[in-house]
Amino acid sequence: MHAAHDQLPFAPKSFDLVVREDAADGLDLTRAPSLEKLKNLSRGAQVHLADNRWAYKRATGERGRFRRHSPLSFMRQALFPAPGLHTLAGHRRNLDPELPARTFALYPDGREFSHVVNLDGKYPRLTVGPRERANLPKVLARKIGLFPLLTPSFALISEAEGATFSARLLAFLAEKIGEEAGQLDQLIATRSNCAMLMTAPKGVHMEEEQAPIPGSWVIHIPLSPGKHRVLSQHVQFMRRAAIEFPQLKAPEVLFEGTFEGVYLCVAKRIGGWTATHATDDAGQMAALAIDLGRLLSELVVRPAQAFSAEDFERLLGQRFERVAQKCKRPETVARVHAATESLREALVGAQLPLMFHHADLRAKHLIIDDQAKVRATLDFGSAEPEFLPLVDLLHHLGHQRKQKQQCSAQQAWQELRNPATRSGHEQQALEEQAQTLNIETPIVAGMAEANWDWSRPEWIHREFGW
Repeated sequence: MHAAHDQLPFAPKSFDLVVREDAADGLDLTRAPSLEKLKNLSRGAQVHLADNRWAYKRATGERGRFRRHSPLSFMRQALFPAPGLHTLAGHRRNLDPELPARTFALYPDGREFSHVVNLDGKYPRLTVGPRERANLPKVLARKIGLFPLLTPSFALISEAEGATFSARLLAFLAEKIGEEAGQLDQLIATRSNCAMLMTAPKGVHMEEEQAPIPGSWVIHIPLSPGKHRVLSQHVQFMRRAAIEFPQLKAPEVLFEGTFEGVYLCVAKRIGGWTATHATDDAGQMAALAIDLGRLLSELVVRPAQAFSAEDFERLLGQRFERVAQKCKRPETVARVHAATESLREALVGAQLPLMFHHADLRAKHLIIDDQAKVRATLDFGSAEPEFLPLVDLLHHLGHQRKQKQQCSAQQAWQELRNPATRSGHEQQALEEQAQTLNIETPIVAGMAEANWDWSRPEWIHREFGW
């Protein structure tokens, strides 16, 4: 709801839930309905998403990029705040005093947050991984209790007393799964429009655990119809991988169904850190690439045979055409079509096996042990029954280059294509997989997003210059 004045066309107590998001695009807080008016509309819960006047950083509007305040700009914001900027105490004063209130941090910023962190208690909590621990000022500030004061954004919730949705959900799942539920340990908002609730027994930090622990679950709740379809596919392929490819160590699916009209799926939570937190350890990343290459070589679903024109159209032609239809620039479309024909000429007739295809294999979807061996493979929402060899490995290596070097996709791909600019472990992993699968072509690859309706039409031009 967005209105430019306080004369709202609704009777009091018209809604079960009223949300005001102060950082919403186009919202002029000087002309927006007052919080008092919005409170009167709610017969149930009120949620206020707001910014902190003492925030130390802000989202820039470009995904994954944040602007940290200089001391001068921080003081200017703190002393002369814009409309809607208050401390946590200031925002709390705006809540309905007759209703119990809960307060959370939206971190790293309300415009692009990944973690919802309880400011009234310990859980759900914010994790600080091995990479973040290198940021000593950040770690020190958190230890001395500055996080609630400096965090960029808040979510303040007022509602009548009673069991929360998460409490009711955990009780329901405990009965269905047959395990005593752990507490809500982490609450994560994924970029793919999904709420991820992670549970663990009280006092247990699953990042430090190696063995499965009852009551430790990962609950996925889709926030859009498109994400519902992706999660259904995620469950389907996790179940298939567990039976046909146990070496992938996919998490066990514990439940799929609905609760209070909401679709969700639940899997066993795997302890340990994802490989993202070992990105700066060259030795571990090299060992992971070799281990992963050997593991992926075992995922053959069709032994090598002549790659037919029908195979090309089914696995690549339709994919390239979908990309061409979504591209914004005519010159990009022309280059995509030219690449399609070049690849068709190179692949049709070649002897190639087909592989079970994860399709989004990168560090954040791999949990590893101290020796950089794969302990679990996560997120099968993009998986496909079969695709070309080497692609999953290349996707992982390309993302690792981007993350380590902070470079563009174009640079990472160009360096990976050229044997002279590959690292020793990249070359070894690719060569071993090609030899195991008896592939003569040094690199066979094709990649396009399956969900282009939600993607960015300028991405190919921006990243690759096409």
